[in-house]
Amino acid sequence: MMQVNERFLTTQQVAEILSLSVSTIKRLVETGEIVAVKTPGGHRRIAESVIDHYARNRGIGLVEPSTKPASGSQTSDKFKAVDESIDYWRSALKSALIKSHVDEARHAVRTVYASCGDASVLADSLISPVMAGIGHAWQDGRIEIFQEHHACHILSDILYELVRQTRNRNRRSPLAEHQPLAIGATPEGDHYTLTGMLCELTLLERRWEVRNLGCHLPVPELAQAITDLKPKIAWLSVHHLANEQALIIDLRKLVQTARMMKTTLILGGQGLNENIRKELDQLHLTPAHNMDCLAIAAEKIFPGGRCVIDSLALPLHDLHNSR
Repeated sequence: MMQVNERFLTTQQVAEILSLSVSTIKRLVETGEIVAVKTPGGHRRIAESVIDHYARNRGIGLVEPSTKPASGSQTSDKFKAVDESIDYWRSALKSALIKSHVDEARHAVRTVYASCGDASVLADSLISPVMAGIGHAWQDGRIEIFQEHHACHILSDILYELVRQTRNRNRRSPLAEHQPLAIGATPEGDHYTLTGMLCELTLLERRWEVRNLGCHLPVPELAQAITDLKPKIAWLSVHHLANEQALIIDLRKLVQTARMMKTTLILGGQGLNENIRKELDQLHLTPAHNMDCLAIAAEKIFPGGRCVIDSLALPLHDLHNSR
């Protein structure tokens, strides 16, 4: 029986896990031996509980699926599974969030996630444009501020379910003892949660150990955490800018600490205005423009279970433009 809030995998991923060919998996689906669901675009997706049940009944050992992209694939290929129906799901999610229809919002998020199988695609193709649209609706006076706030709260709950599910799956992984550490937060005075949760989910999905330090954390404390915990990745997502000059000073020290500890630093958020971005440029940091950049950085450091040190620092632009 399929479990609530579980992950759905592609036939290619299932074939890798069961050490079978893709054609065999498709045949097993067609004969009903493996139960699959279909996305609006007609793609088969199979629940992890179905895979576990099939493997136990036949005494098959499970293999961790490869996270390395196929040779010659492009980042845009990740979007192919959702391209055909994404406009519909964006509209459905936006409407559900504004009307506070929690179950409909959860269905939209989980359907797109099941279709693409990638948290970075979920963030870039669905959540970012939807929340931008809700923000514009509030700015234009078409919805109230409480509706925008409640939309953020609903999405946070849905993402937390996915984070918890993925974290529990990772604990059962044979790679659990070898996962690199990532940490992150928003700075003092910044209480926005969504981008941090999407960073957390994106990294957990790639078998990282993740400590989301939450919101309203002084930047010097993040630097101290980097020194103490020695993570391979640290992110800082800035949405509210309380003191520009103080942040610039703190960022200089943060970058210095990250480089000394050989930590990849991910900086971003719409709170990073032109002056701060000029400062980042002087620090020789190359901007990243979506959550996929975090995924690429994570896979470069930890490809297929092998951790490689990388001292590159990448600012991650905000996925949310509603504030």
